[in-house]
Amino acid sequence: MANGNFVVQNGLTVGPLTIDATTGSINTTGTVSVSGLAVSAISQNDSSITITDTGTGSNVRIIIDGTTEHTVDSNGVNLAGGDWYAINGTSVLSSTTLGSGVTASSLTSVGTLTSLAVGAVTSSGTIIASTVN
Repeated sequence: MANGNFVVQNGLTVGPLTIDATTGSINTTGTVSVSGLAVSAISQNDSSITITDTGTGSNVRIIIDGTTEHTVDSNGVNLAGGDWYAINGTSVLSSTTLGSGVTASSLTSVGTLTSLAVGAVTSSGTIIASTVN
């Protein structure tokens, strides 16, 4: 067969693979492996897209604009330098700063502080300090 296009006009079923010419859907219960595919968008109406990685020590990479890389693995989500974590468009956390949109916290301990600047302190409890300069 010479190189050329493969056209499905009325649909095609081969083994567990079905190509629906009316909807453009490709369905299979088997494994799909694709190499050299450039995808400009992945979308799914009214449901989730699930990426399952069953390999050991592997991760899912998200590359944006060809350079920025975010990874998701068994340790969590790693955002590229300079990026931040947001909820509903509000910055929550960057690599160095708690977002200004965070107005409440369940934080009860911060460890040892070597320096602390406090302004306009209002307290309903007791403040204990061993040295105040």
